Amino acid sequence: MILKRHQTDFPSIPQAKRYPPWAPRFWNGVNAGTYARLLWNNRYRIHPSKIPMTILVGACTPLNSILSLVQKIVYTKKISQTKLIDPPIFIIGHWRSGTTLLHEILVQDNRFGFSSTFDCFVPQHFLISRLLLSPILRLLFPKHRPMDNMAAAIDLPQEDEFAMFGCDVPTPYWRIAFCNQLDQSVDLLNFKNCDESTLMQVHDGFSKFYQALTLRDQKPLILKSPTHTGRLAKFMGWFPNAKFIHISRDPHQIIPSTMRLWQALDETQSFQRPKYTSQDLLDYIFHCFQAMYDGYFSARGLLSEDRLIEVRFEDLVANPLTLLASIYEQLQLDQFEKYRERFEDVLADRRDYQPQKHELEPGLRRRIDAECQKYMSEFGY
Repeated sequence: MILKRHQTDFPSIPQAKRYPPWAPRFWNGVNAGTYARLLWNNRYRIHPSKIPMTILVGACTPLNSILSLVQKIVYTKKISQTKLIDPPIFIIGHWRSGTTLLHEILVQDNRFGFSSTFDCFVPQHFLISRLLLSPILRLLFPKHRPMDNMAAAIDLPQEDEFAMFGCDVPTPYWRIAFCNQLDQSVDLLNFKNCDESTLMQVHDGFSKFYQALTLRDQKPLILKSPTHTGRLAKFMGWFPNAKFIHISRDPHQIIPSTMRLWQALDETQSFQRPKYTSQDLLDYIFHCFQAMYDGYFSARGLLSEDRLIEVRFEDLVANPLTLLASIYEQLQLDQFEKYRERFEDVLADRRDYQPQKHELEPGLRRRIDAECQKYMSEFGY
């Protein structure tokens, strides 16, 4: 046994304990039909302590259904006729590797649009509901993410994978709702064993969401999601000429940090209380890691240098402006100097942020060395 403690005891998650039942969850944006199917498919295996959350989420679903219908009536034709303005830029990399930090910096270049937390919470009606709902969500939303001390707000950039909840699209994140089924949907991280029907649903879900963002902002998009890392081959085909920024980080920090991520999300977002052991969770994390990087390493060689750049979190922290300049140069984004001051301002706001450091047991360190050997070799760790 590498980690002897039960999952709920490793490590402490103070932010999660302060996450009240009325705070927004991912499920607050789903329609009534989607919510009913989610509970039915999981046989209502809800922990008694999560009943208040279940009721509050359910109370939101009729409004989502109505607003989604209104947006569908008003905007379906306009969305379907909207073409993306230039191919998207995707920030990819394993969870906890710095994708959020890099995304929040790069969107200071206001030539680009992006998906905000609000957009991803209510993807089926964000075009019509922002004035109505954003003041309410702004009051209810926690100030920090449950897994770390990074700021959270409805207007900040958010990973587009979360939008797939509200779009009722297959996503590996559905596991979070009923968190004790750890291996559920791992195939969706690289599409290796997915049938054509599933692939079509995923493609349509992301395409329509990106079209809606483009209709609103009339800008090319810069997006991020760790889940797209192993999907590189499919996203290259679905979004021709898209550009990709892959960020890596020392896996001796990624793996324990990812454990903390899933613990926090499962504690705050699930309708269950986690019963899996820390060993079970660790096995799941390595399963996901292998699925993601089998997909990534098999496809990255198909991209030219002006469409893929690989950067390191450690360089982003140590020399952010130098790294940003290299991204702009290699991907041919132009105008770096025009936005340098904006980058400097957002970096100044984050100068006091300190990434968590994890002390590893020898057994866990050895397993990381074995499981992540190719990753460490390819990215210089």
